[in-house]
Amino acid sequence: MATQGKWKRSLGAPFPFIADTKAKIMKAYGVKMPIVRLARRTTFVVDTDMTIVRVDSGTDALDPTRAVAAC
Repeated sequence: MATQGKWKRSLGAPFPFIADTKAKIMKAYGVKMPIVRLARRTTFVVDTDMTIVRVDSGTDALDPTRAVAAC
């Protein structure tokens, strides 16, 4: 979690990062990979009305630039 906070600060991301340690979000958003208990790398940008405004997955989710710009 400390590493995630440091990464968030280095990006200047204006939104919270969530560590899904209990896999609840992974299951709710359907990003669990078949067979394995891991999620596909996915970034969801959710606005204040709880509407998903952007989804990046796979290699696109590794670069948070578009997610930050969507805010």
